[in-house]
Amino acid sequence: MKKMKNMNSKRKQFWENFFIQKIRYSNRSGLHKNCIRIFPNNSDIHEDTKYFICKKLIKQGYSVWTEAIFGTGQRADIVAVNGRYGYIIEIETKKSLKELDKKIEQKEKYPKDFELVIVNTENFNINSFEL
Repeated sequence: MKKMKNMNSKRKQFWENFFIQKIRYSNRSGLHKNCIRIFPNNSDIHEDTKYFICKKLIKQGYSVWTEAIFGTGQRADIVAVNGRYGYIIEIETKKSLKELDKKIEQKEKYPKDFELVIVNTENFNINSFEL
């Protein structure tokens, strides 16, 4: 995790606003900050992984949004912001490397200000997860 050195709350809010402006307005309501949205169509392992990642990030001081939709129409499992650092976290449950490669290729559809992190549930360990 990248540590924020003495960033005051105004500056931190500036950067948070910078990143969340990339999310569709109807989807970024402040009421959804640090709320974990669950989709019944996703597998249990997908939703459990999303929950554990969000819980850990919130405890580390990140603001998170789940199932955020960007202006391009692309949806992210998790958007995490902490100061100047913004991450899009995609949770992948498929074993196929082809599917993982496809997610990496889709990176260009996401806003360029974010770093894309792909989590494969097949070898996921919350204790070793760090941004």
